[in-house]
Parts: sequence; structure tokens; C-alpha cells
Amino acid sequence: MAVAAVLACAPPLAGQYPGELLGRVMDATTGLPVADALIVLPASQRVSHSDGSGEFHLRALDPGDQVIRIEHLGYATLVGEIRIRNGSVARNNFLLQPAPISVDSLAVQVEGLRSVGVHRIVRADIRSSGARTAGDVVATAPAVVVRRDGAGGAQTASIRGSSADAVLVLMDGAPLNDPITGEADLSRVAASAIQEIRVVAGGATSRYGPGAEGGVILIRTVDAPTAFAVRVGAGSLGRIEVSGEGGLEAGRARLGLGVEGLRTDGEFSFTQAPEVGGVDALRRNVDERHLAAWASLSLPGEGSEARFRLGVESVHRGLPGKEFAASVFARQEAMRARGSAAWRGSLGGGRGDVAGYLHLDRSAYRDPEPPVGLPFDTRTRVTTAGARGDVTWEPGIDWLSELSVGALASVQRVNSGALSASAPTSREAVSVSAR
Repeated sequence: MAVAAVLACAPPLAGQYPGELLGRVMDATTGLPVADALIVLPASQRVSHSDGSGEFHLRALDPGDQVIRIEHLGYATLVGEIRIRNGSVARNNFLLQPAPISVDSLAVQVEGLRSVGVHRIVRADIRSSGARTAGDVVATAPAVVVRRDGAGGAQTASIRGSSADAVLVLMDGAPLNDPITGEADLSRVAASAIQEIRVVAGGATSRYGPGAEGGVILIRTVDAPTAFAVRVGAGSLGRIEVSGEGGLEAGRARLGLGVEGLRTDGEFSFTQAPEVGGVDALRRNVDERHLAAWASLSLPGEGSEARFRLGVESVHRGLPGKEFAASVFARQEAMRARGSAAWRGSLGGGRGDVAGYLHLDRSAYRDPEPPVGLPFDTRTRVTTAGARGDVTWEPGIDWLSELSVGALASVQRVNSGALSASAPTSREAVSVSAR
């Protein structure tokens, strides 16, 4: 009777409802999503994996504090604590720290010295990858990390841990590196215009002169096509893409023409990190307009080939900045016109490769109301001309499989509001190499 009386007087227990966990796994260094990470809740024996966007969703979880463990090859295991609230959805971001993998031994076998430190990506692989920019293509190469400054932003490459300004990027023999920052924006080169990319690392970069301490990315644009083709695509974030190309043949000569246009609205909703409020927000100023056109002429000869190319491209896009310091008004406008001529064939008993180029580049960066700092409106005009050439012989000697001699010369004129009055406005370079 006494027990019954106590139970009758006790207050009712609060209802217990299952909770949910919506998480996202990201690389702590680059901020990019980590796919196929293993997520484990040991207490409840729940297991899940992150998807291509780094997200995972666990439902029907008991309310309270739980330990979570996240694992992925190449990252340090993350062990932390989460709190599941009664009948609600907990949202968390999890940052994994990259961790080198230790191996007892590694055997590498190569065929010939020419392949050492060189990775080649051909057009068939570029098309099948679904890549949109040169940065997307290069990111598939070993030892290369491509960093992107937000959705629709610039893409810069690092080779074997180098800084982006130590990687020289050449397109049809002409450098794409910015004279102010030293970095090359790979997002401005459409993947559809690329025939082949070679990523060169190590001692082989010595033949390319200054600016190639970390490595060299060699981009060769498409040869003149032999048929006409039109492609139309659409995707998320308001993305619409239209491109076309075609070619004509007259004897051995081939003339090619191409054009590509891209439009992206880019706005999307997201949940902020807990450190900056953890509320739902809208990502703005991530639109992009990209237009490119090119013409090429190929003149094959007996054991040689001459190629001429003209191209122009324009980019208009927003620069949204970081999540914790978003910029609503920052914009970039850029235009590049380029011409190049190249010849490849037998020269002096070896293989010769000679190229000349002229680039005109204009860009403008502006933000009347930046989240931090003063408003800015910086305009830059760059004119670059140069030539390079090298000859390679195969002596057929056991201790010397290949001998190469090369030379390059370039001149650059810069007019930029980012430079002080005392800064030099021109740069000349001449170098000779042998290996």
C-alpha cells in the first residue's frame, strides 16, 4: 500500500523520443568534403559512411551524450562526443586532420628515365572524368593538391607540398602565372579545350627556368577537330553550359574553331558551422559567367608539325569569401587574349621543340563593402611575350640515355593598381639549361 501510494504521487516522466544526427566530414586543411569516411557510435553500435559531399545521417538515436569515432585512410582517427537531444536533429561538422601513412618499404619500377617525375593525362581521360576546368583535371594527378577559393572561385595547384607560386603553368608554351601573386588560376582554362596535360615534378623542372621550383604543369590545347559537335549541359546551382567545335581539312592542313559558354547562379542554402552561429544561411555572390573562343591551324610536314592558335576568354564572377567573413559585393572581371606558334620535328639529329607566344591579360577586382578592411578596386593589365625551345638527343650510351639542351626568353609589362609607385613594371628573363 505504501509503495502504491508513492508511485501514485510521483510526477510523470518526460516523454523520450529518438533523435537524429546530421553530420558532415571535411578535410581540416582544405575544407573539402571527405567521402566514404567510416562513422561509428560505439555505445549504440551504429555505423554509417559519408557520401560524396561528406555528409551522413543517423536516425533513431537515444537522447543523451554519445562518443563518436570517424576514420578514413590518410587521416588521423577522430574521437569526440556528441549530444543527441530529445526528438530533434543535431547538426555537426567534423574536421579530419591529414596524417601521412607509414609503410615499411616501397618499390617503384619505371621504364626509362624519361618517365620519372612526369604524369600524363590524355583527352580521353579528361572527357570521361567529367572535369570542367584544368584545375579539376590536374587534381586527379598524384602528388598534386588543388585548392579552390570557394564555389566558383580560383583554383591553384601545389605539387609535393609546394606553394602555388612555385608551380609554373604553361599553356601551349606560354606561362599563365599572375605576375603579382606568381600563382596560376586553373579555373580559367576550360577542360573541353585541353588535349593533354603533363605534370612534371622533381629535377626535370630545371629546364623550365625560374618559377618552377615546385613543378611544372604543361597544358596542350586541342588539335583541330575533324568533325563538328555541339554539347549542351545543365546542372545544379543554375548551371547551363553550351559548347561547340568543328574543323576543316585542306590537304594536310587542318583548321579548327571552338566556342564555349557557361552560366552559373550558384546560390545555395547551408548550415553554418557552430563556431559562427550554426544557423541556416544562404550563400550569395557565387555566380559565374565564362565565355571562351579559339581557332587553331595545324600544318603537318615530313616528320614535323607547325601549330598556330588564337584564343580569347572572359570571366565575370562573384568572390563570396569565407563562411565566417562572407563578401556580398566582391567581384572579379577578367579577359585574356593569346596567340601562340609552335613547331616540333627533327633538328640537329635530335627532337626539336620551339614555341613563341603573346598574351594580353586584363583583370579587375573590386569590393565596395568588404566584410573586413577597406574598399578596393584594383585593375591590372599585363602584356607577355616570349619564346622557348629545346633539342633532345638519345646518344645510345649506357650511362647517358638522354641529353637535352634548352633556352627561353620572355618579357613582361605590368600596369596594376596593386603595385606601389616604386615597384618595377617590367620583367625580363633569359635562361639556358642542359640535362
